[in-house]
Amino acid sequence: MPDATDTCPNVADASQADADHDGIGTACDLVEPDKSKPVLLATAAEIKRSQLRKSGLSVRFSCSEACTVAARLLAGKKVAAKRNARLTKVGAGALRLKPSKKGIAAIGGRKRLKVALTTSYTLTVRVV
Repeated sequence: MPDATDTCPNVADASQADADHDGIGTACDLVEPDKSKPVLLATAAEIKRSQLRKSGLSVRFSCSEACTVAARLLAGKKVAAKRNARLTKVGAGALRLKPSKKGIAAIGGRKRLKVALTTSYTLTVRVV
């Protein structure tokens, strides 16, 4: 039952704990969401042209927190292949970028391709 000494009148909190001693009960303290993007690391090995056409390029990646990775294999400005992968927690994963027929044509005789990776992430916010 709330009274003048209740540190969190809108939330049932029998302990009346105030961990940071700010006069607002711990149960009512706002949780600041983590707004920093996850750290993404990735690697891909050199590949023979015939292997790239047949089975695609394997890309290994890791994220510092749960994330979704969007990968694109670029031949100049053209996207030769694209794929998404998701990690539900900190860790490592792999994805395979297999070029389409148009992608293979865009690759042509190029000796270097780019792999562009971007991340998105989800924030979890406590609702009281």
